[in-house]
Amino acid sequence: MIYRLENSLESSDLAAFGKNKSNWRMYTRFKNIKNMKFSKLFVVDFAGFEKNGAMWHCICDCGKNGTYNSKYLRNGDTKSCGCIQGYSNITHGKSYTKIYWIWNEMLRRCEVKNNKKYPSYGARGIKVSDEWHDFNKFYEDMGDPPFGMSLDRINNDGDYCKENCRWADGITQANNTRRNKKSGSICK
Repeated sequence: MIYRLENSLESSDLAAFGKNKSNWRMYTRFKNIKNMKFSKLFVVDFAGFEKNGAMWHCICDCGKNGTYNSKYLRNGDTKSCGCIQGYSNITHGKSYTKIYWIWNEMLRRCEVKNNKKYPSYGARGIKVSDEWHDFNKFYEDMGDPPFGMSLDRINNDGDYCKENCRWADGITQANNTRRNKKSGSICK
């Protein structure tokens, strides 16, 4: 609902415009969002205007107070006082580690057709098990790689799954190639 400025605010709120009459013309209508909740922020009161629009006093779920632009509250760009910044996207904290890189490359060579290794993996029908599409499950099953080891499929024609993978050194991997073919898949 859009309110006329003169009807929706107290006289003390009108002081937020200052003495510049152009402010009055620019902001004669706005959406009243008082007592609404946007993500973790509850709108308490009107705070005035800035050049980008109406500002509102809010209380975050964590207890902190702040003043936020209604445009960013309403479109979802502002979700909290900042207390969730850096935490909302953390799932495992291993994004820049060797194990995460190994997991990501395993998925890419099996599923991304323009990956240069796809012809040797995905195009041959080698898949990643459904459980291992979740990094946390992959990490739970395999753990961190021991020094000098990399991910190896026991059956070179089998899929990537807990039963068919191990950490192996370079010599073991060099001996486990398509030339030394084993039959049957271990994965379910």
